[in-house]
Amino acid sequence: MFRSTIMAVIAVLLLSAAAFAQPRFSREERLKEYTTKLELTKEQVAIVDSILTLADTKMKALFESDTPDRSQMRKIMESVNSQIETILDEEQKTEFAKMLAERKAKMEQRRKQRETN
Repeated sequence: MFRSTIMAVIAVLLLSAAAFAQPRFSREERLKEYTTKLELTKEQVAIVDSILTLADTKMKALFESDTPDRSQMRKIMESVNSQIETILDEEQKTEFAKMLAERKAKMEQRRKQRETN
């Protein structure tokens, strides 16, 4: 009885932690979002896909290291954003900046929520 209660508590804790975890988007999901919101051409989609693929490879290497370095992760993402921006036209750049600002605001909101909990 005691053992099953402990197991149930552990299961609830694990499920609740997963529910509140920061969402991570796959390369495919990010590519789909960029393609749709920025109305990328086929050529742009191919370039963005290669940029995201390379970034994912670098990120995986960081996560597999003993101590993932947040500053390195930030540099990778900044590089990705810069590379993507170079292939966009002016209208797309405006929308991309808006997307990044919204993403930053959401991250800041989640950070504040974590600090208050």
